[in-house]
Amino acid sequence: MSNNRLLVFPRSKPYGASRSETRGDVSHFDAYPTQVVDYLKLDIFDSQSGNPYNNVGGESTATVGSSIYLYLPPKISEQFSANYTNHKMGQTGNAALGIAQPGGMGEGFSDKVKAAATGAKAQLGFKMGSQAINAVVGATGGQSSLSANSLSALTQKRVFNPYEETTFEGMNYRKHNFNFKLVPKSAKDVEMISTIIKTLRVSMLPGSSKKMWLTIPDYFKISVIRYSDDGTTEKITAPGSKGGVLQDLYRFPTKLVLTDMNIDYAPDGNYASLKSFFGKTDNYSDYDYGPVSYNLSLSFSETALMVKNFYDPEYQYSEDGEWNWDDWNGDESETTTS
Repeated sequence: MSNNRLLVFPRSKPYGASRSETRGDVSHFDAYPTQVVDYLKLDIFDSQSGNPYNNVGGESTATVGSSIYLYLPPKISEQFSANYTNHKMGQTGNAALGIAQPGGMGEGFSDKVKAAATGAKAQLGFKMGSQAINAVVGATGGQSSLSANSLSALTQKRVFNPYEETTFEGMNYRKHNFNFKLVPKSAKDVEMISTIIKTLRVSMLPGSSKKMWLTIPDYFKISVIRYSDDGTTEKITAPGSKGGVLQDLYRFPTKLVLTDMNIDYAPDGNYASLKSFFGKTDNYSDYDYGPVSYNLSLSFSETALMVKNFYDPEYQYSEDGEWNWDDWNGDESETTTS
């Protein structure tokens, strides 16, 4: 992979609302070039020269092999998913946890033990009573499914407090799915789309080393970028700064891997190929400019679980082995500890 390749699609400026020179507000009556385009930037890193992991392997000094700029797709969203588990401890379990807490063996220890024993005795009595009733009914050919709680509800009009607690178990890994429709309008567009597809394909595949080993595929970092028409790159604004709302909200703070890639060469339901972009020719069959459009679907998976440190400045710190968002600002090299 050649170093620092910039692959951009589309390169042409879109047309949209313009700003009034006198008032600075947005005019919705005239359409002018916006001068810049907002892209999803995919930085590709070589796992063999860099470190694809987050907790092992030490500091990574990998440089960007290629940077792919694809227009922000029509649908952009993100999801956070946490795992929680509900636990029914009962009175006995709740009392036992109280004893196990720091200081639980101190003052009031004997009262806690008595409370646990009393709770266990009462619940055990109703449990044994319900089992006995179920056995008698079953022996006479009937069916009964009484529990300690149902027996207590029928006889005492109350049930045992389950003493439920909900515990945090961790976060789920996030996936990001993007869909792009790529329509070439020039021979350069055809070449650019082809190169982007080939680059992504090679990046997600492992290499073969002496037929015995498979090398780790490349890894990615993603950011929202504003790419100017003169070919220079710049952040929309720094995260958290006034004006960079999308970039501040829509972040990709960890390394990512490309898990799924789908290319549809006939997205409109019927394959059609392009003719020459160079005007008249005697034999169009001598030229192959590929499909008139492509659908490119990409699925990325994050390689680290989301934590507050990524989003809340109060939690950001740069101790060894910890990620700091400010350590990576979209530059063409990776020098962070990650």
